Amino acid sequence: MVETDSKTDQAPRRLTLSNILRMMITRPAMQSSVMIARSPSGQTHFEVTVVPDDTTTVREAEAQAVSIFDRLQVSYPSSVESDNTTVSLSRNAKGETQIEVTLRANDRMPTIDDVADETVRVYDRMRAGYPMANGYTAKPGSVAS
Repeated sequence: MVETDSKTDQAPRRLTLSNILRMMITRPAMQSSVMIARSPSGQTHFEVTVVPDDTTTVREAEAQAVSIFDRLQVSYPSSVESDNTTVSLSRNAKGETQIEVTLRANDRMPTIDDVADETVRVYDRMRAGYPMANGYTAKPGSVAS
């Protein structure tokens, strides 16, 4: 009968100092990078990573990252202005289109009256395109603001 040393068969392998140093030396170092991407809506997104090295401090790396980021913002200005507008269309049990319009004040519509007038205009336009089940459509301006 052959005896085996079960202790050596099951003992986990211990890391030695030289193994740890080898792992630290051979691991990939972080590198500075710039990533530029375009979203489906056409908006440009970018990410800037600057890693300080032996010759730069964290503050210098931050200043460099801010400089790159600012330059990218000038090169790729925001092309999509969001006015927080939503239009929801759904159908009720009769098959009529339900229209919900949500607008918020912005630079183009600074007052509540401007927002109300634009909401009526958008609703009327949508209602004309999606008449009620009985065939009637809203006449422009028929919705009270």
